[in-house]
Amino acid sequence: MPAAKPKRQISRGSCTLCGKEFSRNKIGLHLEECWTNLTIKEEHDPRTLAPTRFFRLFVEARDDPKYWLHLDIRADATLEDLDDFLRRTWLECCGHLSAFTIGETRYRWEPPGGFGDDDFFDRLDDVFAMPREIRMDAALADTLSTGLQFEYEYDFGSTTELKLRVLSEHEEPTRRRNLRVLARNDPPYTPCLECGHPADWIGTYGDSYETRTICDACTEKKGFGDAQLLPLVNSPRTGVCGYTGVLEE
Repeated sequence: MPAAKPKRQISRGSCTLCGKEFSRNKIGLHLEECWTNLTIKEEHDPRTLAPTRFFRLFVEARDDPKYWLHLDIRADATLEDLDDFLRRTWLECCGHLSAFTIGETRYRWEPPGGFGDDDFFDRLDDVFAMPREIRMDAALADTLSTGLQFEYEYDFGSTTELKLRVLSEHEEPTRRRNLRVLARNDPPYTPCLECGHPADWIGTYGDSYETRTICDACTEKKGFGDAQLLPLVNSPRTGVCGYTGVLEE
């Protein structure tokens, strides 16, 4: 008798506006209703500040869609602001390069102060046969529109790739911080491959450096050292390079 196929794990997440939990395919519709109900109850004085334009974005890991985010971000924010958020929330480990690809254009990240070498990216483009890139200081209002789909890469070696989609845009009569998380996936259940209990770590195993998810108890039984372990975190970069989630907010 063939073994039963494992049940597909349904990705779920919570709305930050009301705290209720929904499945990935239901929470987008809920957010539209919840945000509308919330703003109806708020009282604004239109004389205080001009309306501020916002984009609503959906972000997911390209190869692992159980990791996802719904975001609300001001249109006058820049791609660099969005890059900084993605790094702090999901990705940053070693200050790697990153880039957005929107249509035929790539927008690249540079460290503060640049590289001190104006020809650096010209040589990089020649080596990797990449199209010419421009900086990430472009405003979202000048690069995004409703329905647009685009991509993001962090680390051009052990690359984490994301897909982004502009769900809608709207105006709010008061100004606030650049970006707000509307919903995020709950940490997916990951079993320890030794005992089946919930895993705490991703460890390198044996001479082949095979990665395995493992719990605290089994790390002691199997003799894993600290240098062999990375924490299992709620991020598509978990277990990659030196990512530990320490900048996660």
